[in-house]
Amino acid sequence: MTKAQSFVYLDTSVDKIFIAGTQDLITNVFIGEKRFQKEAHLLLEERSSPVLEKAMSQLSEYFAGKRTSFDLKRDLDLSIGTNFQQAVWHGLMDIPYGETRSYAWLAAHIGKEGSSRAVGNANGANPIPIIVPCHRVVLSSGGLGGFTGGLHYKEALLGLEGSWP
Repeated sequence: MTKAQSFVYLDTSVDKIFIAGTQDLITNVFIGEKRFQKEAHLLLEERSSPVLEKAMSQLSEYFAGKRTSFDLKRDLDLSIGTNFQQAVWHGLMDIPYGETRSYAWLAAHIGKEGSSRAVGNANGANPIPIIVPCHRVVLSSGGLGGFTGGLHYKEALLGLEGSWP
């Protein structure tokens, strides 16, 4: 986890969503209180900032079915990742709402054909899920694959977007 100064949270249909960051940047999104407690709660103080409020507002609209894209790209701090991870995370933002892509597609999309396993690992290390939509990546066979925190979250997010039964 990137050191963050504060957090806000939002109750959603999926679970509580915790948004952490500095005064100017979003550093992490945690789905579920258990994950938040495990990874971040001792490092953060519950306190808002304009960028956290903006993210909370857009996530609230997303969960209400009123938003299909986020206007937060400039507000994200993805510097915690390696160059490869950052390329994967930026590639994730090219997957449209309501659609899924395979790990192989994502690898090819970022110019790293044949690196599906590494893409999967980078996908799992995504510090800002939902906004950086790692849930939209599935297996080439059509199966869900993995999701940090549990497949039930991935199923719920894809269901919200209408791209999973």
